[in-house]
Amino acid sequence: MASTIDDRERGREVARAEGDSELGTTDSLDELLAELTRLLPEWLASVEDDPIVEVEHKAVDAAYEERLARLRAARAPHSAVLSTQIRHARDLLPLAQRHLTFAETYAARTVELDPTVHSVLRLVEEYPENLPALEEITAGVAAAMEIIRRSEEEEGRLGLFAAAARRVQHVSRLWRDVAETHERADALVEEANNLVKAWSERLTSLGASGSNNGEESEQESV
Repeated sequence: MASTIDDRERGREVARAEGDSELGTTDSLDELLAELTRLLPEWLASVEDDPIVEVEHKAVDAAYEERLARLRAARAPHSAVLSTQIRHARDLLPLAQRHLTFAETYAARTVELDPTVHSVLRLVEEYPENLPALEEITAGVAAAMEIIRRSEEEEGRLGLFAAAARRVQHVSRLWRDVAETHERADALVEEANNLVKAWSERLTSLGASGSNNGEESEQESV
């Protein structure tokens, strides 16, 4: 999947160019908004569900770290520590695989949405009276940007789990599998995040409410 996102990106550029050349002819704002409405639910689900996996991952880590600390404090045999570390990786691997699944969906839907989003934004730039039509995509982008910003602020959460698994990959092949799975997922997420950031910047330039990386929502909650 990571190797195909570049192909999708090239397709996106072609689609965007074709879409821009056809604005005012075959594409209407209503048709473009209908396409956004069709694609947004699955995209939003992938945006919102992945942080749940992160919470579960942290809970598993915490439980095993406590277990390992007790074993080491009790001077348990090395075999007991090793066995616990392997079980830790075995329990984390399904979570890493779920992260990859969400990342694949998020990247695929983001690339699919990209030409339509830019076509809609171009139309609204030309006809600002249609700005209220952006409410749905603006809300979705604001939610995604909140997650993106948090991941970038929290000691670079993107890549954190993979790096932790790499540090103990000598223990078991399972740890290497965990690291590699997270790395594949993180690469997809990072590329898709860059597209979403471009949407957010363009929405902000249009003055769409709630599109400024979540800053307004934070100010309102203070």
